[in-house]
Amino acid sequence: MNRSIVASIVCLLVAATSQAFGQFSQTVDDVDAVFSSWNGQLQTAIDATAYGGSYQYILDWGNSGNASALVRYQLSGVPAGNNLYHISFSSPANPTFGNPGSIAQWHIFNVAADGTPNFAQAIPWAGQFGTNKQWLGPNQGYNPGGWTLAGPGPQSDTSTGDGDVVWLNGSGSGAPYIYIEFQPWYNAPIAFDAINVTQIVPEPSSIVLSVLGAAGLGLAAWRRRRTRRAS
Repeated sequence: MNRSIVASIVCLLVAATSQAFGQFSQTVDDVDAVFSSWNGQLQTAIDATAYGGSYQYILDWGNSGNASALVRYQLSGVPAGNNLYHISFSSPANPTFGNPGSIAQWHIFNVAADGTPNFAQAIPWAGQFGTNKQWLGPNQGYNPGGWTLAGPGPQSDTSTGDGDVVWLNGSGSGAPYIYIEFQPWYNAPIAFDAINVTQIVPEPSSIVLSVLGAAGLGLAAWRRRRTRRAS
C-alpha cells in the first residue's frame, strides 16, 4: 500500500479520536450564577446532596412582590461556531421545596445560544412557533441528590436526536449563557442549584468507522488507477 495513504489514515484517526475526547464541558454552580430583579432575600441552604454543598432558595416567593426574577448561568470558553450540547441540572434531595421536579422547584432552562436572549438567534435550527429561541424543561424525571438531563423540549431541534439537545454558537454576539426566569404566578417556594453544559461529539468508534470508510474508498480509487496504468 502507498505509504502516503497509510500516513494519511493514521493522521485522520489521531485527529478524530483527539476531537472526540476533547469536548467542552462546564459546570456553573448556583453561587456563581448572576441573580437580578429580586425583591426579597435570596437564601442559601447547606445541603450535602447539592452540588458544592449548598443551593439557593426563596421561601415565600408568592408574597415577595417580584414581577419576575432571572438566574443567569454564564458560560465561558464555548467552542467557536455552532455545536450541540446537553444541559443537566443538579437537584438536592431535600423535599422541603414542593414536589421534586415540579414547576415550583425546577424550572425551564432558557438558552441564549448566541449570547443574546433574542427570539431569532444565529443557530442552524429554524425553530417553531415563530422563534428559534430554545428552552428545555425538567421532563425526564427527577434525580434527588444527583444530576438530571434537561429536556426533551418543549422548544428544541428534534432533528438532531430526541429533543434533549440545544445549539450553542460560540461565535455569536457574545458568550452563550443559560438562564431561568421565575414568574410571579409560580408557587412558593422556589429553589435552584448548579447546571452542567456538555458538548455532544460522535463516539470515538463512530468516528473511526467513518474515517476508515473514507480511507477505504480512497484506497479503492487508488487501486483502480494503479490497475488502469498497469494494463
